[in-house]
Amino acid sequence: MKTKLFAVVSALAVLGVASPASAVIVDVTYTGTVTSSNYFGDTWVANYVFDTTKGNYNESSPTNNYVSGFCCYYGDFNPALSATVTINGSTTFSVNPNYEGRIAASNFGSESQQLHTAVYEDVSSQKTRLLSNHITAFNGNISPSITGPYHYTAMLRDEALGSYIDGIQLLSIYASLQTVTVSSDLATPLPAALPLFASGLGDAQRPHHSLRPNDGTVTSSG
Repeated sequence: MKTKLFAVVSALAVLGVASPASAVIVDVTYTGTVTSSNYFGDTWVANYVFDTTKGNYNESSPTNNYVSGFCCYYGDFNPALSATVTINGSTTFSVNPNYEGRIAASNFGSESQQLHTAVYEDVSSQKTRLLSNHITAFNGNISPSITGPYHYTAMLRDEALGSYIDGIQLLSIYASLQTVTVSSDLATPLPAALPLFASGLGDAQRPHHSLRPNDGTVTSSG
């Protein structure tokens, strides 16, 4: 039994289970008030989800951080996973970002900013649907972190703008922003073979007579 247990643990180490690849999933929320269109005066809540490992353009420094990328001509480098804006708590517009995404934060002392953009492209017409939000402070008040956790309330002299521009439905909505909130989760996807080895690990700790043959059934969530 000890020999089999050692073999299973060694195999897991070879597969890198001890150090699985990780991705930082970032959630961003902006709140504000619509300043144009038929929704004038209504509340604005924009939500994004980003995977910061997917961009092919990036910078990481104490003062400037960003991840951006495109899909899908040379591979999927778009870090934006989802993007929506909800007006007045009832009407939601979804961007479904299949083309471009950008998550950025900077603080140079005299100017600091949080900026987030997601873009959908209709392949047949090449028209786009865009959701972009940013708050820029002309001082060092805003964190340069793209992963947070972080919350900022816009001040009187800040530039705080949100925009939803739909070139497909010919719709544009703009907003004055009040807050931005950034949070993140560390996702650690495991190798596909892990369940098989985990099963073997369980078998290795059972008496020999309790082992059952594998029926060869494979299930998939699609």
